[in-house]
Amino acid sequence: MRKIYFNLAVFLFVFNSCTTNENIDWKKYDIITNIDELLEFYPDLNLDRSGNYERAYTSNFFDGTKELVYEYELLESETYDLLYYSITIETASSTSQGKESFNITKSAFLVGNKWSDMKLQEKDIDLEGDQNFYALRTYDNMPNGIFYITRRGTNVYSLIISGLYSSDDSIITDLINPEIKALESFKLK
Repeated sequence: MRKIYFNLAVFLFVFNSCTTNENIDWKKYDIITNIDELLEFYPDLNLDRSGNYERAYTSNFFDGTKELVYEYELLESETYDLLYYSITIETASSTSQGKESFNITKSAFLVGNKWSDMKLQEKDIDLEGDQNFYALRTYDNMPNGIFYITRRGTNVYSLIISGLYSSDDSIITDLINPEIKALESFKLK
């Protein structure tokens, strides 16, 4: 019984040791490739630019890790293309913690895909960074999106897209990677 109380206390400590700020201006972070930039790259996309489907927030965790999240999520519409687009940038307090974060994020995504009807086809392209994983997401054997994660130093960048993919990998090589060149020195403002 003590073990249960101890585990509950640890869980409550961790849960309460995170602070989140949902009132951030994501436009001040050049590292975020936002919906407007995505539309410049893919002019045939029809996305809602009203801001109603975009959100961004930061979190600070008890272990010193900080996180910036930007999302666009429009999953039901007769007017616009359906798209889930999520960027997460984690800043760890050490390189070993960054490696651990990369591995946990990658593992969580792989496990999550096994539970869904999505499959991953890992792509082997030349990528910068200390650790990388890039895969095409498929649904019923049809391309549906991508998953990309890279670590540079103590910072981990992950991108999840459902509803859009690039068979020539240009979304990563020509749009995303130029935006995240400064990932290693990224700091939350």
